Amino acid sequence: MAAFGIVVAAALDAVAYFLPGGSQPQPMHVATASALLAGYLAGRAWTIAARAIRSPHVDLEHP
Repeated sequence: MAAFGIVVAAALDAVAYFLPGGSQPQPMHVATASALLAGYLAGRAWTIAARAIRSPHVDLEHP
């Protein structure tokens, strides 16, 4: 869902370029949404990597 949200925010920013000046969304809001979603994905990746390192099956590969 977060990756889809980043794609939607990027598409919204791209489409806003073609809209007249008064109807464009605030670029700060689109950038903030993208940054929050990217931070969420980075946190999830960090958590998954930490769990994989501490996983019990890692010791089976290196006796």
